[in-house]
Amino acid sequence: MCFFKFLLMMFTGFFITANAMASDVPASADDEAMQTLLRLLEVETDIATKTKMNADYVPGMVSILHGNELEALGIDNVWQALQLVPGVHIDMSQQGDRQIVVRGLGGEFISPEVKMLINDKPVHNALLGYGPSLYMPVSMVERIEVVRGPGSSLYGDYAFAGVINIVTRKHDSGLMLQYGSFNTRQGTAMVAGESNDGKLHYSMLATTYQTNGANSAIAADAIGQRGNADESIDTNVVAITVAYKKTEINAKFDNITGGNHYGLLTIMEPVGQRGNFDSNDTMLGVKQGVTLANDVELKVYGDYMTYRNQAKYTITPPANKMELYYKERTYQAGTELDIARFNGHRLLFGAEYRDSKPLDIWLTSNFIFIPPLTIPIPTTRITGAGNWIKEGHGRKSAGLYFQDQYALTDAMTITAGLRHDRFSDVGNSTSPRIGMVYNIGDRHLLKAQYSQAFRPPTLYELFENGGSGNPALRPETLRNYEVGYIFTTPEQVFRATMFHTRINNLITRVVVPGLTAPQFTNMHSPSSLSGGELEFEQRFDDYIHSTFNLTYVKTRDTVNARPLAGSASLLANLIVTWQAQQNFSMSVWGHYVGSRNRAYNDTRSKLPADTTVDLAITANNLPAKGLVFHAGVKNLFDHKVMYPAPPVISGDFSGPPRSFWSSLSYRY
Repeated sequence: MCFFKFLLMMFTGFFITANAMASDVPASADDEAMQTLLRLLEVETDIATKTKMNADYVPGMVSILHGNELEALGIDNVWQALQLVPGVHIDMSQQGDRQIVVRGLGGEFISPEVKMLINDKPVHNALLGYGPSLYMPVSMVERIEVVRGPGSSLYGDYAFAGVINIVTRKHDSGLMLQYGSFNTRQGTAMVAGESNDGKLHYSMLATTYQTNGANSAIAADAIGQRGNADESIDTNVVAITVAYKKTEINAKFDNITGGNHYGLLTIMEPVGQRGNFDSNDTMLGVKQGVTLANDVELKVYGDYMTYRNQAKYTITPPANKMELYYKERTYQAGTELDIARFNGHRLLFGAEYRDSKPLDIWLTSNFIFIPPLTIPIPTTRITGAGNWIKEGHGRKSAGLYFQDQYALTDAMTITAGLRHDRFSDVGNSTSPRIGMVYNIGDRHLLKAQYSQAFRPPTLYELFENGGSGNPALRPETLRNYEVGYIFTTPEQVFRATMFHTRINNLITRVVVPGLTAPQFTNMHSPSSLSGGELEFEQRFDDYIHSTFNLTYVKTRDTVNARPLAGSASLLANLIVTWQAQQNFSMSVWGHYVGSRNRAYNDTRSKLPADTTVDLAITANNLPAKGLVFHAGVKNLFDHKVMYPAPPVISGDFSGPPRSFWSSLSYRY
């Protein structure tokens, strides 16, 4: 379906329906809708500056997604929600790992170009630079905050193309049940409360999400087999928070198991002999706030985290099997001093320390590979020099940062920041930022920002032992320039951003003679990306609310004289919500991903564009207050969604077909 025809159909259909039904909408629904819009305009965040501000007044551009609205759209987890953010699309590897691509960066391998936080705490591991948080169900999420663009001046490593902060629910109690196509089911329980004097607060969330998946077909894998992918997944998450005055203790455990989709080497695993992956994260942390004086706050935190991943594979069916195991632990601690008022300045000083160490690494195998021969052996556990990743390598890092927010005039604020990081294995990095926000009257806002960022290579990229690892890798660095404009009225919001980014030492993979796998290497010439993002929110007659965003990006890999792998020139989202009755609403979400560019060594034509349309309905407080019913259909027109596959096969990977879902929740 042509994207522009799709937009025209959606707008026309909703305008006709809305005008026909306008007289049926009660005044109370109008008032509620206007309050919702005002709440969106005044939402505050601290992700961009670590000091709470109106989201539109921070340097750069920030997107905020609200959990209740994500649930109403039928979105299951964090990675699905991120597709709503301008400049972001999601790709998938042959093993089903989701790849976040921001403004064209991150589309090759599983590049950790974005820093993930949960409740303001970093949750990445040293092995891969990310964790299972992308699969967290949105039923646990209060909101998702996204910085579009570099964030290293405050957040350090991996805050390269963006920063994502998942804020979990801490004030809700209730239950949620969901069922859908492919035997998809979810259950969430939440309990929260506080003492009579309000000094003690506690919350606990537990959720389970399971699906068999669509088990998409593939015409021919890397050795010519037909088959179906194993897309099953089972996610379980528990989060606990206890706070007394300014002391907070939190714990989180998540476990994800699932199928290997199209196999480790894009070779389908036979039914009955399929492997799987089993990954979990644990985190135990404490945070203490101290008021030192009026407008002077000190925060100290410390966390202990573990990450474990165990993966079983059938490499060349049916005989050759392999199992990989990895476990690491991380200590992290930090402190921040926030001086809210100092001669027109707001000053922030911070320090962080992180120590990640592998605890156990091994593989078991019933074969050895001596090109071109595969030789069977008794199943053997292998460590030491023959392990799948070189042992004895952890990572320690320390960072110092400073930020000054200076009100130059009543209308203009300058934000300047600087962070210096030192690593035990990849050297030092310094990341500056300077930004300006200029308020022109009550409705117009201008922004400009210059920033630098870096991304160190992961332990996997450095020390993978099958031919891909490269200990000589250098950190990626970038310089980013962007300007923005925001226009607001009580009925509408318009945002426009233009950006240009120049990247040095971009990590990619190239074929090296004599190695059994493509090796990670730094591009020896700079890469670049330029583009713009448009966002528009509009309320029509107080009962129809629409949100639209459009992104255009042009990327350039100067080494190979072509666009960056995985980048898409055009992205768009359109959401239209119709408040038909006070307790009933309907939403339509149209999502467009333009044609995507292949890797430099892939001679196939671009991956075709995808257009999907989701439809959802919501009934509130029926028959009892607090009871909410959602239902809908995803990919309404059953468009064939595709993800780029490696060139070892002629086709690509199929995304989810049309599916149906419904949920019932009760919150009090």
